Amino acid sequence: MSRRILLSGGMVVTEAGVRAADVLIVDEMIAEVGKIRHDTIADTEIIDCTGYYVLPGGVDAHTHMESRSFAEPTSDDFFTGSRAAVVGGTTTIIDYTAQLPGASVWDSVQEHASQAQSKSVIDWGLHAQIARIDDTLKSQLRDLEASGITSVKAFMAYRGSIMLNDGELFEVLRDAGSLGIQVCVHAENGDIIDVLARDLVARGVTGPVGHLLSRPPEKSSRCASAISRADSEVDM
Repeated sequence: MSRRILLSGGMVVTEAGVRAADVLIVDEMIAEVGKIRHDTIADTEIIDCTGYYVLPGGVDAHTHMESRSFAEPTSDDFFTGSRAAVVGGTTTIIDYTAQLPGASVWDSVQEHASQAQSKSVIDWGLHAQIARIDDTLKSQLRDLEASGITSVKAFMAYRGSIMLNDGELFEVLRDAGSLGIQVCVHAENGDIIDVLARDLVARGVTGPVGHLLSRPPEKSSRCASAISRADSEVDM
């Protein structure tokens, strides 16, 4: 039997504006928006929305639930994170997977999907992170595309963990592009960051300030000046 819910008497927010209307939901899909006679609908749960705005559920397209890109996982898992999201009106997330040590992109996605399936209280999708590549990359991308995952992410920083070199990034762009898969690039210069980070650590500039200064808007004399100022502050 179909599940039917009528949101009655609210101010409905759409891309066209705000108007007084009812919303009929059938099997979790919006079936009708407008003035709907209650007495014509049988076996329907009616929710009185008088005095309230009725908004579409939000979609957060960039989340990190129990991500293991680095040594420690992120604090939220799919249950705690999705529960917090729905309280704020977000009903769909698109989460970034992490390519696990020793695992392929495809296997890492499957592991992450199993966590989402068992814990998330809202709808979800995945972006696939690519931290290492081999000659199976294109076949793995085909598997991702066939499974409904149409976006991947590559990093140009964080050497030794998830950073791709320029040649590897080119391969990802070429192979993903041929399949119509969108590539999201964390665009930094890992080589320069490593030099700046080394210099900052040597001066005792670490923590959030060190992270900021190792990524200046311009890799130029401005950075040297910023490091010198930070160095002076540390000596004070």
